[in-house]
Amino acid sequence: VASAPLQSVGVVGLPFPRAPLDWRVGQGPGLGQEAIGLRESLLQLTEQRLGSSLWLGGFSAAAWLAHALAELLLERGQPVRGVVLLDPVDPYSGTYRWPWRRRLADRWRRGAGSLWDRGLTPERLLQKAWTQELLGRWQPSPLDVPLLVICSRWRKRLSRHHARALQSTVRLCDLPCRRHEDVVRDPAVIALWQGWIAQALAGGDSDGPS
Repeated sequence: VASAPLQSVGVVGLPFPRAPLDWRVGQGPGLGQEAIGLRESLLQLTEQRLGSSLWLGGFSAAAWLAHALAELLLERGQPVRGVVLLDPVDPYSGTYRWPWRRRLADRWRRGAGSLWDRGLTPERLLQKAWTQELLGRWQPSPLDVPLLVICSRWRKRLSRHHARALQSTVRLCDLPCRRHEDVVRDPAVIALWQGWIAQALAGGDSDGPS
């Protein structure tokens, strides 16, 4: 990686920051601050030789980490060719935007939630609250690069209205599934979004965007 510039980098499945075990709601930074460390690690790993054809992307909440990272790289003068948001959650919803909703959800997870959601460990419940806080304390900025948003029919997905408000030239693709997890588990669905992303990276149009 360090011996030659990267011509194209796809960060799909970007890991979301882990929640500190001693974290409490209201104390965390926004997603943009968390992305600063990721930007510096990426630049150090590649010796700031990312090339000029960098695409960033992520799935679910991590889609917004890719968006925040793109913002920070552009601020540093690093070219970014485009960003892919794969079935992103809607950070404009009250679940994320209203502080009282974040506090209430955190309290529930630390109390009744630990009993109700028996399939989730306390660490997983903490991670869900941390993710909600990071997105709630962050406001995505419009990017002057191509933005590809691929969404299922999941009820918590980014709405088309909010996607177009973020960028008027956004390319929207609709997946024929209602379950969020099917986006990364159903082979037929995976083949669809992989094809759309490949065409976007190649600079062509696809049948998906509308």
